[in-house]
Amino acid sequence: MGVYEQDDNQASFREARRCLPIRKESLIQQGTGALQATATVISNAEAAIYHAHVGTKSSTVAELDRSFTGIVFPLSWRRDFRLNGTLVDSTSIYTPVDGSLFLAHGWERETVAIAISRNTFLETISALNAIDPNEKELYSGAIQIPSEAAAFSRRSIVNLIASMKCVRHCYPSQKNMEEFVVKKILANLTDLYQQATPLPHRERRRNTKLGKIVRDAEEYFEAVGAGPISLADLCSAASVSQGTLYHAFGVVSGETPMMHFKKRRLTEARLSLLSSDNRRGAVKVAALSHGFSHFGRFAEEYFSLFGEYPKTTLSK
Repeated sequence: MGVYEQDDNQASFREARRCLPIRKESLIQQGTGALQATATVISNAEAAIYHAHVGTKSSTVAELDRSFTGIVFPLSWRRDFRLNGTLVDSTSIYTPVDGSLFLAHGWERETVAIAISRNTFLETISALNAIDPNEKELYSGAIQIPSEAAAFSRRSIVNLIASMKCVRHCYPSQKNMEEFVVKKILANLTDLYQQATPLPHRERRRNTKLGKIVRDAEEYFEAVGAGPISLADLCSAASVSQGTLYHAFGVVSGETPMMHFKKRRLTEARLSLLSSDNRRGAVKVAALSHGFSHFGRFAEEYFSLFGEYPKTTLSK
């Protein structure tokens, strides 16, 4: 089991996510100031539970290992919050689009997510429905659940996590509670899945298409590394027009494509500085490593997003 609860620390927040079966991900800070985030990961042989609270406007693209599937259950949020291109509501849970992709952006939010072996989950759901696993397909994107069941599960999960943290704090050698919590949350979300109604096929196809466009653009960005990127390059990589690319990023990340990737580079430069020694030239290395060749402009854009200059971050 891993427990990470560190405010205002992007590196620690990302470290918690490394305990999950995520093939790759990007965390992009969009709001100004320091990132406010806490994360707790608990796991057993069956599943991994990820409880997160993010207090700053931000965007995440996470791709699960293809042998896993997942469910995200929003517990609370403020202002707009989108998951997989869909505006979050209190009577839905969220599964991957395009098989393994979770896309989230918004302001302050608290979520709990579960990752479980795809085959194990399929076998469980099929057994509960008394059908052959080969005849069952997992849902994609948002799936609606009865409002009373959603409210009851939300209260139960919040209480379970609070109890586990209390036991963990008071009795650090006690492990049974963590095992109990994972099993209860897994059973809870499996039950909700059983009661769920998927979005109409047309909406699911739309969200999957938007997710694939963002995934293709992200893969091109990662292949380029610190090199220059242009709208034409991104459109070519995603095989779409400029208007379609703008629409996909507007829905999925709330930013224009170029601003999305600029903020991603700034966020990753900050992570690099947070983990660097406070040595001469470290800021220059971080800037160049993330595609910023004009150091004065880098410092100003960095300050505009994080409320401090790179040297200040480095000194932390």
